[in-house]
Amino acid sequence: MVLAAHLADTHLGYAQYRLGEREDDLYELFSTAYEEALRERVNVIVISGDVFHTPRPPNRAILTFYQQVRRAGEKGVKTLVVAGEHDQLKRRGDVHPLLMLSQITSDVVFIGGTDANTVISQRYVVESNGSRALFYGVSAFPRVMDRVERYKAIFEQVQAAVARESGRKVLVAHLPIEGLMSTNIEPSVPVDSLPSGFDYYALGHLHIRHVSRNKGVLGYPGSLDILSRQEVDEWRRNGKGFYIVDLSREEPDVKKVDLDVRPQFVVEGGKNDVLRELGELLRAAYRKQPIVHIKVSLKKNEEPEFRDKLENLLRKKVLDYRLEVRREDPKLGVAHVPGESWSEAGVISRVYGISEKAALALIRLKDCLSSRSQPDECENEIRDVLLVKDEIQKAQGEA
Repeated sequence: MVLAAHLADTHLGYAQYRLGEREDDLYELFSTAYEEALRERVNVIVISGDVFHTPRPPNRAILTFYQQVRRAGEKGVKTLVVAGEHDQLKRRGDVHPLLMLSQITSDVVFIGGTDANTVISQRYVVESNGSRALFYGVSAFPRVMDRVERYKAIFEQVQAAVARESGRKVLVAHLPIEGLMSTNIEPSVPVDSLPSGFDYYALGHLHIRHVSRNKGVLGYPGSLDILSRQEVDEWRRNGKGFYIVDLSREEPDVKKVDLDVRPQFVVEGGKNDVLRELGELLRAAYRKQPIVHIKVSLKKNEEPEFRDKLENLLRKKVLDYRLEVRREDPKLGVAHVPGESWSEAGVISRVYGISEKAALALIRLKDCLSSRSQPDECENEIRDVLLVKDEIQKAQGEA
């Protein structure tokens, strides 16, 4: 029997809202996930990308990862990894932190390829009690417009190679599947384009849990923690954590393992309703102070008094709160309508009359240029902006 722990999107080193406590939360959850996986007596641990939040993670992130993979390695359990979008290298010649760690310790096996020959040659075989499982890894491509074609080209060759192998087969990849993402502003892979011949598709990138059956069993374990407000409702319905996958069955059996994450809540409505609901939430006892996302409708002259009441209510009871006030905004000429997307890309799209895809390309280039030391580290982002240049210029001409 081959039993695998499937993790993804651990984002070690990420300090949500620039809070040190949130960075600590991820280290704690990662360590707990390994503890739980080893308790289940898994034969292998798989992480489907975005192990780190950046390609240059802080030392504590590297140390936490190293300590846990060594802990597993002492019990004969390897950790198989591929690169995701967040820990993807931005500068030519850099060494990926996961590849570096795989050279330092044999407990980490970097199986993530970006071409078919590498994916096939780096496949990893796990054998246990007469059972055999093969793991093929595909790392993330940048969010360039032709990345779907790149994935398809790899998958066609990998499918032919897999057909010649015996045993259970697992594809480990970090990619978006068409129809599963909450927005359509990034190129996604049609599920029919996934290579046939695999029993389990161990995927990462989607931060919510998802299991479906197509050519085989497809699984996204989601992120270990709540990393955005958009994940709060799904956490309340479906929890956060990882999967234990039993590959010995005719159809792989996928079991959820829930982790005890710091709670987050979304409270929405008029000022009185919001204050009342917050009061009710804060009567409960929590292991860790929660984070609260507040969306309230106010007249402009009501805001100072509301903020004072909010501060008095939440002081020392929450780790942080995020306040969004809905009212008419004369600068934008629009009102903030409940349920409408007010992401940065959404605002730029509406104000400047361009698609959200074009807006997102501009935002990524801005973020890259502000966070990287050299412009040549932003080649992919520059390429994406050039692909939507005509649309942006047309919008400027019509303004």
